[in-house]
Amino acid sequence: MNKKIRLLIVLLITVFQFSFLTNINAINVDSSKPKDGNPTSYLITDKGSITVNGVDNSDILYAYKILDAYYSNNENVITYNFTSEFGSFLSNDASGRFKNNFTVSDYLDITSETSQASITILDELMGLYAAYDKGNTGTQLSTSGTRAEANNLDVGAYFVYPKSTSKVYSVMVGNIEYKVNNGVWQLSNAVINAKASSVSINKYVDRIGTYESSHHVDQLYDNYVVLTIPKYPENSVNKKLLYEEYIDPNLFEFEGYSSIEIYDGDTKLNVNTDTGLVEDSNNNQVASITMKTRTRSVNGNTLSINFNADNILSDTVIISYKTKLKSSANMGPLGNKSTAELTYVDDVYLGSEKMIQSTSTVYTYKLQIDKKDEDTNDPLNGAKFELYSDQQLTQKVGQTIRITSNGTLTIDGIASGTYYLKEITAPIGYKLPIVAKVFNIDVTKDTTIVTISNVKASELPFTGGIGT
Repeated sequence: MNKKIRLLIVLLITVFQFSFLTNINAINVDSSKPKDGNPTSYLITDKGSITVNGVDNSDILYAYKILDAYYSNNENVITYNFTSEFGSFLSNDASGRFKNNFTVSDYLDITSETSQASITILDELMGLYAAYDKGNTGTQLSTSGTRAEANNLDVGAYFVYPKSTSKVYSVMVGNIEYKVNNGVWQLSNAVINAKASSVSINKYVDRIGTYESSHHVDQLYDNYVVLTIPKYPENSVNKKLLYEEYIDPNLFEFEGYSSIEIYDGDTKLNVNTDTGLVEDSNNNQVASITMKTRTRSVNGNTLSINFNADNILSDTVIISYKTKLKSSANMGPLGNKSTAELTYVDDVYLGSEKMIQSTSTVYTYKLQIDKKDEDTNDPLNGAKFELYSDQQLTQKVGQTIRITSNGTLTIDGIASGTYYLKEITAPIGYKLPIVAKVFNIDVTKDTTIVTISNVKASELPFTGGIGT
């Protein structure tokens, strides 16, 4: 059956039903505002509310009225017209997509259907209207907890516009309307259960889920960045998804593009280490990687990955890369912080952006070895040591070390943990300790001091005599 014929039948049935309604005087109208083309229908002045569930407390939402509602007492029917603001937009639609050929019936059709085609048209329509109006005629909803609400709104059809939010929302429309209940007109408020995709960034070190770790200087380790990706409406003005991370050259050494891996969900993407292009198995470009210089407290490198949101298939992207701590890194509890940023579009209609961050920290420490005479406490030189991270003395840390000056030696860049310091050569004239010195790195201080004392070796006894 032809769509227009079906619509006509529905309208005729509706008019027939309306003619048998009672309590018709419950609808209040402004008799000074008749509907264009129907002087017996007047603008309804009753008020209702819009409630949106599933929002965040910090979200800012606006309601835009799209349709005015008119009531005819003679015919006992309710009809609709576009508001003057929305009608002006349609008349001036610069895109030409809806100009002078979009009707109230068209609007009612696309808002009553759930097909992807209807959602796409609605996205486009509301995106163009939001860009045209720029927030001039909307009514802000009051947000509390997970609920946003606006009261004292005229009966009619509304578009709810997410102006500043922590999520990316699908298009939201709702109607404050009169419905028939047991033969009586009854006002029904608009309740919208928002469909939104969350956005987040988490920067980890060593493994996913760990924000802090400790490493030796020049020890290679993994960094992970987990992004929760929003699903933008198809006709969003802007779909920006930009990950950036400043890698301070005074603290970190980046291993380069060859260490980067990127996953779209469970699927590993192809990273071209020469061009920085990131593609899926069908050669669709998912992202592009650049390393650029920018100034903060010092000049340094920023790892930048710009994603094509349309080519991301899952809601999670995982980025991994490798770095080392430099000898100039911060020692002690101050740590070495690295902050990852995700810039995305929270206003999909006007294109405004929001940036969120996550920080990981890698710690390293100083070790000071003091060598002394057990009896006199005098400093001793010449001792050689090997440092191990296990009791069996099989996991050697660094190279063999030797104290050559003032009986002390400082090693920069030791990870936290328990260590075993084995003396392999004693100072001349002193006994070699048999047991390794066990100690823990004090993570509350920049430097852990370990003191090892030596006992003098016994002199050989005097033998023989004078003469024969």
